[in-house]
Amino acid sequence: MARDDKNTRRWNDGARSVSEHLREYDWDGAIAAGAPEVATLIADRHDEIARAFWDHYLTLTSTQRLRDWASNRREFEAQLESSMLYARIKYESPYGEEWVSMAFEHAERTDRAHIPLTATFAGLACAHSKTIEILADKIGGDTARLGRLSDVVQRLSMVEADLMATHLGARDQAEAGAERHERSVQFQASIAESIQSATEAGNRIRVQAQGASSSARGMLGKASEVAAAAEQSAVAMREAAQTAAGLIRAIEDARLEVEAAAEIATRASGQAGAAVGTSEALSDHAKSIESILGLIRDIAGQTKDRFDRLGVVAERFAGANGGACL
Repeated sequence: MARDDKNTRRWNDGARSVSEHLREYDWDGAIAAGAPEVATLIADRHDEIARAFWDHYLTLTSTQRLRDWASNRREFEAQLESSMLYARIKYESPYGEEWVSMAFEHAERTDRAHIPLTATFAGLACAHSKTIEILADKIGGDTARLGRLSDVVQRLSMVEADLMATHLGARDQAEAGAERHERSVQFQASIAESIQSATEAGNRIRVQAQGASSSARGMLGKASEVAAAAEQSAVAMREAAQTAAGLIRAIEDARLEVEAAAEIATRASGQAGAAVGTSEALSDHAKSIESILGLIRDIAGQTKDRFDRLGVVAERFAGANGGACL
């Protein structure tokens, strides 16, 4: 954008007045002195100058779109009248505002039609050549005067081009400034909106981050609990594995013992059968012994009775013998 401003200033050179423009080209006063002479010499031939401009202007590639307009005789004749007035005023009053305003208007109209300003300069160059041709015809062999007035024509042609380019440059600069201002306002609004959005997004992210941090801490706590539980599970699994190994060994030992017990039971079963037979025999012997014991008890009872009677007899005998000794 700064480069555009620089380029615009190159073309319009600031806001100079018409007088300032002319003074730069009229360093020796030749324009002020010679322009009225030119106006007088071409007074009756403005139509030729105007037609010279339009005849060449309409042959240019960039003005092809105007040919249909130029074919409308009424409109074209009106434009010729305006061009003739322009040629007259330019030389009659080069320091006046009317000519300058007409130059500005012509430049703007050309620009609105999207025709380059160089096409206008080309048409004006042809008109200036026609002007010099008319001057030569009017002056005749006075080459010094022709040279002096031709110099006035070419200087005014340069002023003319300068004014048109400066005007369009100033207009473009103003439009560019307005556009920059509008874009600046839009940009500032966009930046403000972006900052607001970023701030709101930052606040949301901060809240989300806090929530995420809390969740992360909770997850870390749960992870610690899970790790501890996993460690306990691992210990329990190791203990369970050890217990299972012990149970397997115990089951194996029990299996061996059961097998041994089964073998013993088998042998005991056989011995039990033998014991049953022995028990039956012993039962018979017990019955016999019981009978013998009964006999013995009877004999003992009888023997006891006999001993009792013998005791009585002995006592009696002792008593009897004692008495005899006394």
